[in-house]
Amino acid sequence: MGENKYGCLKNTAIGCGVLLVVAIAIFFIGGYSLMRPFSEAVDVRSELEEEYGALEAFVPAKSGAVPPDRMAVFLQVRRELAESCVEFARVEEQFLKMEEFDDQEEVSRTEVLMEAFKTTRSAIGMGPLMGRFFTTRNRALLEAKMGMGEFTYVWVVSNHDRILNPHDESELFGRGLLNSRVRGGLLAMLVNQRDALGREQGVPPEEIALLEAEIDAMESDGRRVLWQDGLPPAIAESIEPYRQELDELYCGSTAPLELMINVRHGPAIESR
Repeated sequence: MGENKYGCLKNTAIGCGVLLVVAIAIFFIGGYSLMRPFSEAVDVRSELEEEYGALEAFVPAKSGAVPPDRMAVFLQVRRELAESCVEFARVEEQFLKMEEFDDQEEVSRTEVLMEAFKTTRSAIGMGPLMGRFFTTRNRALLEAKMGMGEFTYVWVVSNHDRILNPHDESELFGRGLLNSRVRGGLLAMLVNQRDALGREQGVPPEEIALLEAEIDAMESDGRRVLWQDGLPPAIAESIEPYRQELDELYCGSTAPLELMINVRHGPAIESR
């Protein structure tokens, strides 16, 4: 009996050791699976920056307008992200479905548990989904020959009204569409535009004065949106012919992610 008893304990110890190794393996494999798409997104963004420079290096057209050929490229990238929008919309719908139970007086416990399981599964899948979104965006930009700075500029002026007056709110990420990093990059672009205009001969002084005024306003207010008081006519007119398709390709579910980048910090990756 004694031998069997200790044998059982020995077997149990071995079993526990195996379970521990499996648990550690699952942890590291899960972590690797989660980080891999983010890591890939960082690598592709590095290629983008080598080719087109950092966000703040972009120089808008002297009038600020978006040329038709560049708008065509921007729309091409937006189409590449359409499938990601559908995936995030499904997750968002699942979160909303779970919230609906709060408004119901009588709820089936089985139904709640099933929806809770689905919601948990969706939440766990959010990390890889976000990583794939960033990778898809960066690869689409690289293939389309558009840098992150230009993409950001066109995205902001194209969605100017939505940024000032959000029409909807992402259930997953909230309403914030521009962070301090993006605002700082946009300010740098405006300075680049002013400097380029200043090197031209015969530029009307009022055009430079307009840029100077907007630069001063953005420097004074860290929360200000680019051209917050209204887009200059040249910019607005360059966007208007594409308004319908721009609205169709806009994705409220992913809007707060659109301009974010991923940065490595040792083994970790920060999205900002």
